[in-house]
Amino acid sequence: MRRALVVIAVTLATLLAAAWPVVGSAAQPSPTDRTDRIDFNGDGFDDLAIGVPAEGVNGAILAGAVNVLYGGADGLAGTNQLLTQGNPEPVDLFGLAVAKGDFNADGFTDLAVGAPSEDVGAAGLAGAVNVFYGSADGLPATSQVRLQGNPENSDRFGLALDAGLFNDDDVMDLAVGAPGETVGGQLSAGAVSVFYGSAAGLPATSQGLFQGNPEQGDRFGAALVAGFFNADQGDLAVGAPGEDVGSAGGAGAVSVFSGAPGGLPATSQVRLQANPEVGDQFGSALAAGFFSGGTIFYDLAVGAPTETVGTSAGAGAVSVFLGSAIQLSETAAQTLVQGPGVGGTAEAGDEFGSALAAGFFDSGPSDLAIGAPFEDLGTATNAGAVNVVYGSNTGLVGRNQTLTQDSPGVVGTAESGDLFGAALARGIFFNNFNGDDFTDLAIGAPSEDVGAATDAGAVNVQYGSATGLPGPGGQLFTQDSPGVGGTAESDDGFGAALD
Repeated sequence: MRRALVVIAVTLATLLAAAWPVVGSAAQPSPTDRTDRIDFNGDGFDDLAIGVPAEGVNGAILAGAVNVLYGGADGLAGTNQLLTQGNPEPVDLFGLAVAKGDFNADGFTDLAVGAPSEDVGAAGLAGAVNVFYGSADGLPATSQVRLQGNPENSDRFGLALDAGLFNDDDVMDLAVGAPGETVGGQLSAGAVSVFYGSAAGLPATSQGLFQGNPEQGDRFGAALVAGFFNADQGDLAVGAPGEDVGSAGGAGAVSVFSGAPGGLPATSQVRLQANPEVGDQFGSALAAGFFSGGTIFYDLAVGAPTETVGTSAGAGAVSVFLGSAIQLSETAAQTLVQGPGVGGTAEAGDEFGSALAAGFFDSGPSDLAIGAPFEDLGTATNAGAVNVVYGSNTGLVGRNQTLTQDSPGVVGTAESGDLFGAALARGIFFNNFNGDDFTDLAIGAPSEDVGAATDAGAVNVQYGSATGLPGPGGQLFTQDSPGVGGTAESDDGFGAALD
């Protein structure tokens, strides 16, 4: 089964052959972000972190790195900032997940970076998270390391990240997925650790969250997103894409933990599924936004990228669940597939819904961008596409468009194996990458060839406008772009994660 984690590069796929296939989706910027906490250096323009998980560092293959682009009035610009671990080791995959939040309430956004294959002591592939704290000078070169309370083999702690306000102290917290965690003897049942922020930053200890009935291969914690889905504190949605539902193996499920003044509860309040079928992997990607036309309660979009549509296996689907004063509805209000109303055509293996990002891309209600990284474009197989469904006062039933690297205003050329749309991230709703009133969209193509460097990776940045995407000033970044740290090399996977 194809997934961004196993297709960024042949080398990466070989080394991770024993691991499960996982959607390479960027953690969505938290719905709790506010205009006074939007960027690493406090200049009022949102910044972009780009994961390069297969980057070699000081001879350590697949150690991983993160490139940081800083926003400004003219959009994003390279600053030659390349973050790595203090002790890079082979196959750490540092940068496979990234998430932003102000974890110490100083007004500067901080960056959490997952290294899910980090060995911790004798525990191989236990995983770790590095936290870089923002300042007026941007992000530092050194970081704080956070681990699980009991690191074990193959936990994959740090494979998914998101930030939110889960209690009432007004300081952002960090949720960390460990989908390989063994729970009660059940291999890869999965777990989530929550680190509660404070003026001193993230503590060394965390709260553990688990499914009510953990089972082998559930991969609970493979995707995370925070949002205010009801009238209480911030909430956390957790994907378990390997969950069996009845006789439907790997159908997938999502658990929602509702925040309270004391933090997240030990058990989830809502469990979401949508027409469970074998191998759907519902819950592989998550996004929160105002899809129902309101601006009070967030709604939740859930990707099922291997959903069969008609006779097209692995075409993919996205379900939308609406928030309310009480809780998220357990019944999907909309199910989106490629075709009329969405754009494109549902075809076998497109994996529509592999990545999701919400935002106000035009002057209307909240919109949804949906990655289909295995979309074929003519003879260009797996070139990739992004479907943008624009909101209306009655939900995601407005106009739609399909963006590819051959679309007008999108820099680049669609080529076989680019995987355009494997990762998505949007600028903060206000004060985004260029400081206007429209949300911007970053699109990862982690298998883009750069010159002779195969699968080096690229990131397209599309700027919102009154008429939507792509607005003027679109950009294409690689590690060979002026001001971007590092060098484009084969199999780096630049753009495999974004935030």
